[in-house]
Amino acid sequence: MVQALDPKEADFVAYVVRASLRRLGPRWALLVLYGRDADRDALHLKLGSPDSVHWLPIVLDGVRRHEVLYNEMAWFRVSLDFWESVPAEFEHLLFLEGDSMVLRGHGCVESFLDFAYVGAPWKDGLGLPAFGGNGGLSLRRRSLCTAAVAHWHAAKTQAERRREFNILAMGEDVLTCRLLQDMGQAFPTGRESAANFSVETVYRPGPCGFHKPWEWLPPHAVADLFASAEMG
Repeated sequence: MVQALDPKEADFVAYVVRASLRRLGPRWALLVLYGRDADRDALHLKLGSPDSVHWLPIVLDGVRRHEVLYNEMAWFRVSLDFWESVPAEFEHLLFLEGDSMVLRGHGCVESFLDFAYVGAPWKDGLGLPAFGGNGGLSLRRRSLCTAAVAHWHAAKTQAERRREFNILAMGEDVLTCRLLQDMGQAFPTGRESAANFSVETVYRPGPCGFHKPWEWLPPHAVADLFASAEMG
């Protein structure tokens, strides 16, 4: 749920954002989705009140929302409410959740800009696509994702979209990848290539970042990921 942040949560989110932005460098801006104005103001202070932050209030099905459940946030990510509200100058969007982090700069993320979508690859046996990847740390092309979502909205009623969304158990990343694939958009070839971008269930040393690897990988692999973080 997106709700009021307690001070410890706000400190943690601010750390993840600051560390990731430092590694990405000044060419990247920060676009923050928020519910409560008070949370926006508190996080803005903890980030050091940078000028490069753009705040995007959550509007779901045309209604301004101050709190949303987890599945509602996933639904929001495949809505035109979201994609059409992102300013056009932000063509490459790096989705960064609180359990994700950018580990490497120096053009690591930028080497994946030619793809429509890239995230931490899912391993075999989970019933998930071999292309795309987890959305927790994912790089997406705004124009291509907007076109894919707009086509989905035009082709199906809201009830049909809800049924398809619910079948995927709130997997907006799986749905987004399938919509992009249906339009013939480009993904990294092979799990190893995508794991160079982000690690979750498939380990690869020295990726650009990670999403919640401690849920899937042994402690020594997680420790190696943290040790690979660029500190300068």
